[in-house]
Amino acid sequence: VDHAAVQGTCVSCHNNSTAPGKNVNHITSSNQCEDCHSTNSWSGAVFDHSGITGNCSSCHNGEAETGLPSVHIATDNTCESCHSTNSWTPVTRVDHAAVQGTCASCHNGSTATGKGNNHIASSNQCEDCHSTNSWTGAVFDHSGVTGNCTSCHNGTQATGLSSNHIATDNTCESCHSTN
Repeated sequence: VDHAAVQGTCVSCHNNSTAPGKNVNHITSSNQCEDCHSTNSWSGAVFDHSGITGNCSSCHNGEAETGLPSVHIATDNTCESCHSTNSWTPVTRVDHAAVQGTCASCHNGSTATGKGNNHIASSNQCEDCHSTNSWTGAVFDHSGVTGNCTSCHNGTQATGLSSNHIATDNTCESCHSTN
C-alpha cells in the first residue's frame, strides 16, 4: 500500500476490521496513530505524553519502556507525584511520607541538597533532630555533637553566653554538662 496516496486518518483503515489496529500491548493512549508514528518510519515513534490515559509506570515498568534508574530514590510514590510529564523536569515536589530510607540517602549533596556549610557539626542523622512535617524548629540531640559547645553556641548559629555570665576563659563543657 502506498500510504502517501491514502486519504483519511490511519485508524480509518487500521481499525482491526479493514487492517490491523493497535495491538493489545500498545500503550494506553487517546492519541491518534499519526500523533506519534510516521508512515515513512513506523518504528522510532515520537511520543506525545499529553494523550496518555494511564499512569507512567503502566508503560515505564522496565519492560515496555525504561523504568526507574538504579540510582533513583526508593519510594512508593508514582512518577507523576514528583515529576512533570510535560518536559520531564527534575523533581518538582516530593511526598516525603512515601520515601523509603533515611533523609541522607537523598539529601547527600548530590541527589538532593545536604547539610549546609554552616550546619552544626554533628554525626546525628537528619531525622534525629528534624521532621519532614516541619523542617524548622529542630529538636536537638546533643549526644551526636562532634565539636565543642562554642562551635555552635557562638551567638550566630545558636545562643552564646548570656550577658550576665561570669567572665571566664574556660570552655562551656569545663563547667556545664549537655545532659
